[in-house]
Amino acid sequence: MMRFNRRWLSSQILLLVIVGWVTGLACIHHFWLEPSIQSQVAKQESSASIRWIEQSLSALARERRNVDHLCEQLANAPEAAAIGSAAGNGPAAGLDHGLNGKNFSLVLCGRDRRVAAVTGWMSLPAPSRPEPVWAVGDDLGHGPIFPPALSAPVVTGLASLGGRTCLFARRPIGAADKPQGYVVLVRAIDYAMLQDLSDMTGVNVMVLDSTGPARGPAVRSDISSWSESNGTLSAEVQLKDSLGRPIGRLQVTGSVIDFNASAARVRSAYVVQLLWLIGSALVTFAVVYLLFIRPLAILVRRLSDRDLTSKRDRLSAGLFA
Repeated sequence: MMRFNRRWLSSQILLLVIVGWVTGLACIHHFWLEPSIQSQVAKQESSASIRWIEQSLSALARERRNVDHLCEQLANAPEAAAIGSAAGNGPAAGLDHGLNGKNFSLVLCGRDRRVAAVTGWMSLPAPSRPEPVWAVGDDLGHGPIFPPALSAPVVTGLASLGGRTCLFARRPIGAADKPQGYVVLVRAIDYAMLQDLSDMTGVNVMVLDSTGPARGPAVRSDISSWSESNGTLSAEVQLKDSLGRPIGRLQVTGSVIDFNASAARVRSAYVVQLLWLIGSALVTFAVVYLLFIRPLAILVRRLSDRDLTSKRDRLSAGLFA
């Protein structure tokens, strides 16, 4: 059987207790505190990405309402009643005043939902688009402007037109049940709008095309998010038109330096506390060993040597406890 040295058994037990104490603190830090900090940072980043997406979508909806409000004014203008006299790609019945140069396009449709007049950037060819988006006579009855499943007289939403993601609003001319025609106002989501959205939300807002895989782990069913190494967090959500087709992705990018700095401060505080606990345990071990265990071990050794004829003062010489 294993024999224990009784003179050193107390110090060995104390050492094992100290080692177990230090090991337990290290395990708690590695397996609980550090994962807890990382989990809290991940939750903060997820909440931030969702908040940024919702703020951006809300700001985009506000822009869409502005387009609809302007479309309503145009549909109620007296010039709108002269839809039959509009022809070609010139000014749409005089309604396009003030719209040029703002990435707006104005389209007038008859009762048959065919284009009667179009003006703005949609009526002009471009290097990347040799033909106009719409021309006089085009039938819009089966596209996102007149979605078959939606019979409401007023429709607003998103559409991909001429390779550009756009906001649009459609209003009837005259009575809603028997319209004389329709006014369609389209505004491309351009750099100026994205800059306004970024200013309103406090993060960088981009609109990307619908191609390419989503990146990163899913934060929500319609949001994918990932964290960059340079202290920024990006999230994106898919944009769909009134037909339910994906037409692009809204991407937001913001700084998470504050989150990382907060996590670093908490982590530093835990590490300092852990070092203090380990240091105090080692000091406690040293004090107990020097003042109690070592003197008692010396006394036990002297007694075990059967030094019983010695004086008591000799037996207790050098003992501090």
